[in-house]
Amino acid sequence: MFKIMIFARRKAGLSREELMSIYEEEHIALTNDLVAQEKLPPMVDYRRNYIDHDSAMNVGAIDFDVVTEVWFEDQAGFEANRRGLSDPQVAQLVGEDMAKFLDLTDIRYVVVDERRGGGEAP
Repeated sequence: MFKIMIFARRKAGLSREELMSIYEEEHIALTNDLVAQEKLPPMVDYRRNYIDHDSAMNVGAIDFDVVTEVWFEDQAGFEANRRGLSDPQVAQLVGEDMAKFLDLTDIRYVVVDERRGGGEAP
């Protein structure tokens, strides 16, 4: 399994609810359409985690509003996704869509080595 995490801020002027609505209703629909048209490869999993900036549980400065997790079958699947996103037509569609709800000047992508387990109930 190959996983990336994306840390992004919402576009200035958007509320958390607006960010969530546009991401969930419009961007996910576009992503699904591009996968269905085989312009992007399928992902194993695609999760969005919206930061609750009002939570007393937060520690330290948090300068992002959403953490996206994307799993691919392997690195080849990830590379196929990158190739798909480099197609000029796909890049324009995705870029214009992301500009509706994200601050495109500061999006951070990281490849992670995910480990699971520990802390389970006996």
